[in-house]
Amino acid sequence: MSRQPRQGLSLPVLLGFWLLAIFVLVNGFLAYYHTRHVYEGGQAVAESYERRAAAAWILVVMRDAETGQRGFVITGEERYLEPFLQAKRDLETRLTTLGSVKSLGPEEDKLVDQMRKAVDLKMKELEYTIALRREKGFDAAREVMLTDQGFKSMLEIRQTAAAIREMETRELDRRNAESRRSYYSTLAARILATLLGVGLVYLAYRVSDRSVADRARHAEARRESAERFRVTLSSIGDAVVVTDENAVVRFMNPVAQGLTGWAEGWEGRPIGEVFHIQVEGSGAPGRDPVARVLKERVVVGLENHTELVRRDGTKVPIDDSAAPILTEDGELTGVVLVFRDIAQRRKAELLVRSQKQALEEGDRRKDEFLAVLAHELRNPLGALRNAAEVLRLVPSDSPEGGKARAIIERQLRLMGRMVDDLIDISRISSGRMVLRRVTSEIRDVVESATE
Repeated sequence: MSRQPRQGLSLPVLLGFWLLAIFVLVNGFLAYYHTRHVYEGGQAVAESYERRAAAAWILVVMRDAETGQRGFVITGEERYLEPFLQAKRDLETRLTTLGSVKSLGPEEDKLVDQMRKAVDLKMKELEYTIALRREKGFDAAREVMLTDQGFKSMLEIRQTAAAIREMETRELDRRNAESRRSYYSTLAARILATLLGVGLVYLAYRVSDRSVADRARHAEARRESAERFRVTLSSIGDAVVVTDENAVVRFMNPVAQGLTGWAEGWEGRPIGEVFHIQVEGSGAPGRDPVARVLKERVVVGLENHTELVRRDGTKVPIDDSAAPILTEDGELTGVVLVFRDIAQRRKAELLVRSQKQALEEGDRRKDEFLAVLAHELRNPLGALRNAAEVLRLVPSDSPEGGKARAIIERQLRLMGRMVDDLIDISRISSGRMVLRRVTSEIRDVVESATE
């Protein structure tokens, strides 16, 4: 039995397969090209955001450094230098981050170098005024601060940060335009693929079904993450208030409810109604940290001497900060406000201040006592000097010599009692003083005082 020749595929079918294969290859190349382009664009956008954030953080750090310097110059207390010291520690890291990210070219490199020089100049000016305050006092430091050197340095830092931000914004706009072109090209390729890939409908269905399942899993994961976030904020020891992008309260943990006095009825209210702050002592309205974050999109701290007016009208001194809540693409979705009661810390500061005043008063009294003691010691020395002169001029066995020797003995006893008094003071200070009562003749006391 002879074998039948195998039937080959018809030319139209082969041509269709070849066209489909060519289309698959071209479509794969276009997909690779656009995917790589989008990836590179995403990398560039991330670098742009990183450079903008680094420039903004440098400006924030310099403001903190300037705030710490001013606080120290005004008060002279070393604790006010903490923001300056922290800024000094963070500054090199921020500058390194700004310089390490791939730049847009020589123009941005020049701006980065200009930023570094301006920061170095400003930090030298701050350190110089701090040294002046320590060595020569407030007036000398104030003379330097009244010059416009520091203002020019800070202005140059702001302008440089703004120039970097503007340059990066232009780059972001260009990348967005390229992304739109890539989107339209990809859309056209997908439409063509749909027209020529009818045979892949089933696969598309399976892929879409899998995508729906993935979205459901992702939604459940987001819900669980949000619940964990809520539980975490509820369990921390500080007061936490979360608002949306319109400054409307959406979450308060129990600590914040207790501290503000809003145990209920707070959700959906503007932050100004729930978190009402004022300047301690004067009663002037405090600057709203949530409004500042929504405007500046950076972390801000509450101003010094800020107190919270609770729902019942009582006041509580507080401090801490507010920070923006940003999505992965940089969209501002709200603000988280964290604060705490510092009443106990204020009491401790007042106690330290009162103890310092008591020590200063004790030193003053001691100085006064030493002055009186010196005066009292000088009196018997004069009598001793006169008696010694009498003994030099008259015979020692004469009546006048006897009187002079008696004077010397009495004055020596008086000086001995003064020395004993000094020893008693030392015993009083160390808690070893013992009082002993003795009987004295009033006549002896009067006669001693008269002499």
